[in-house]
Amino acid sequence: MSDFNPAVLINQLPAATAGWQPANPDVWRSYWSLYGFLPWLDEVQCDVQCLVENGERVAVQRFAKPGKCRANVVVLHGYMDHVGLYGHLISDLLAQGFQVYSFDLPGHGLSGGEPYAIDTFGHYVDALERVLGQVSPEGACTLIGQSTGGAIILEHQRRHREPARKIDQRILLAPLIRPAGFQSIRLRYQLMHLWLKRVRRFYSENSHDERFLPFVRDQDPLAKHWISVRWIGAMLDWIRELEGETLTLENGCVIQGTGDKTVDWQHNVLRLRTCVPAEAIHLVDGARHHLVNEAPLWRQQVFAHIRARLANVQAEAENTP
Repeated sequence: MSDFNPAVLINQLPAATAGWQPANPDVWRSYWSLYGFLPWLDEVQCDVQCLVENGERVAVQRFAKPGKCRANVVVLHGYMDHVGLYGHLISDLLAQGFQVYSFDLPGHGLSGGEPYAIDTFGHYVDALERVLGQVSPEGACTLIGQSTGGAIILEHQRRHREPARKIDQRILLAPLIRPAGFQSIRLRYQLMHLWLKRVRRFYSENSHDERFLPFVRDQDPLAKHWISVRWIGAMLDWIRELEGETLTLENGCVIQGTGDKTVDWQHNVLRLRTCVPAEAIHLVDGARHHLVNEAPLWRQQVFAHIRARLANVQAEAENTP
């Protein structure tokens, strides 16, 4: 059993008004240990801060190795996830020399808000904008989003056609556009939203990693076991808004597993082919939905695509006069 107590850590989060503060090992060690950060954290500086707007808390973490970083990367997790589950990706980005920012979405992890509940995806976009305001020095960065994190990146560009900060790359991992069983979900929502506020969470086989699945289901103290019906309504509203629009994804890249049964990946890839070149869509044969927590055979293929994309970006930057 872990000795990690979320309430203790949340109460120790420094306010953004104090700037970035080093994560206190006495407070954070149980969190790092539970989520597997300790093996690579010795050579990494971890800073934290808590953004508060309209009374809502957003917990942000920043990771960097000593010395000058290549660039900034902001990682956006998926629905019902949190930063603690993204150690594999964060570690790989750090090994490439990037400085990594990641935050728990409202209603997730260490952030505040009703668990897993929003009224509009714009709420997530607003949180992302607040976090981008903390990315320094100039704010230029790459965005990487898993599942709903990918949807947030799409919605951010939709709402900010000319973003205040330069976005070098937008990398979508198994992005949500339509979920699997979309028509059934829409029909059931029409019935259940009239009398239900939440439904029990269903744990799918979204990874080949046999340790990840039981951990999330039975051992993660930051996991909640109910899904807000309001969130389902917000997702359906967002999908409806996209139906009549041409998707926009500048400097975009898509990585998608062909064994994904969480999103309707064939439909989603067809939509995304209208806004990114064919060579920027990478299919990983047999990979399931949770690409950043797939078993090593598939996860390393995903990370190889990310590395290649980021290497290309670096080369372009170095060749720009």
